[in-house]
Amino acid sequence: MLHSLADLNREHRRFWKKQTAADQARWNNVSVRRVALGLLKDEELRGVDVSQRMTLSLALQHGAQARHFFRPPRARTSVRLRKEPSAHHADTRAFHREVSRRGGKSKGCDFLQLTIDRLVAARPRIRQGELLIALRSEPGIQEIGKGCVYFVFTDRRDRKIEDKSPIRALKDRLRRARDKLANSAKSESD
Repeated sequence: MLHSLADLNREHRRFWKKQTAADQARWNNVSVRRVALGLLKDEELRGVDVSQRMTLSLALQHGAQARHFFRPPRARTSVRLRKEPSAHHADTRAFHREVSRRGGKSKGCDFLQLTIDRLVAARPRIRQGELLIALRSEPGIQEIGKGCVYFVFTDRRDRKIEDKSPIRALKDRLRRARDKLANSAKSESD
């Protein structure tokens, strides 16, 4: 309970110190800042009275609540007309790019990809059917059937891991192995 004006002033300073730090952190985030400025610009273009416009602090809070603001707009009809992308869509794409960069790296190659890399290094022009036949004789490949390649490997902690990959993914894995081989040959020649 506040007893005096001094208590009220102390609470006021404490609140604004926290608020200013939060606003500064939001402002430093490029995608949140873009959204906030876009919201303010939108209100200006719509002709909202200055006394009724949202504050920068509130716009930054809305920008930080990305989940709510970055859902793609739903079509009201079953037919979508092709339009030029709006500023909202540009901000959405910028935000998603920013968030994606923070996502980290995907896990490295699994046992099957390493095996395919080795087979492609030995025979660069190998086709998908030939690769499937070659995989049958590889150690660690348990079974090829039911639309999947089943394999077993030991991870870094010496745990036995059983995994599977769809046969239809071999095409992509083969392309990845060829690209990796081509890039390594290119870097060696430079």
